[in-house]
Amino acid sequence: MLQVAATFPVLSEVDDCRDADDNRLLALALDSQSDYILTGDKDLLTMSPWRGILIISPRAFLDATALRASPEP
Repeated sequence: MLQVAATFPVLSEVDDCRDADDNRLLALALDSQSDYILTGDKDLLTMSPWRGILIISPRAFLDATALRASPEP
């Protein structure tokens, strides 16, 4: 399995969620120009899409990417 990691400074301040940790995650996603946030956090899931970022469960992401990767019959 290939592991890739990148670090990003979190410069944005976000106060859109009641949980400070969730706000930090939202700020990171914003600053790193993420397309997705994968989470099981119910507060975050209800915010999708947030500023153009899809917030979905890991299962939903796997299901969506598996459908795209499947060869056509």
